Amino acid sequence: MVQPNNDNKTTALPQQIEQEIRRQMEEMDKRLDRSGWLYLVLALVALFIFLYFFMELNPSSDEAYDSSYQALVEQVDQLDNQVESLQNQVDQLLEKQAEE
Repeated sequence: MVQPNNDNKTTALPQQIEQEIRRQMEEMDKRLDRSGWLYLVLALVALFIFLYFFMELNPSSDEAYDSSYQALVEQVDQLDNQVESLQNQVDQLLEKQAEE
């Protein structure tokens, strides 16, 4: 009586599983190559273009920077004027002391 060879069944099953996995992976690769990557790249390019125009054309950031810069320049000018007036007062006091 010949017994069926169980070794063939046990070795054939993993090979079939591997082949099925390979086939499914190839199908996934084909699907991604056909549609996914192109849309992903186009979406990223569109996102960068949108961000560029948003940053360049947004006037609020430029206006805020300009107004704060102008305010700082005015404060520096006021401080310069105060320093000059205080220096003049010191010079006048020194002249008075020198006269006495």
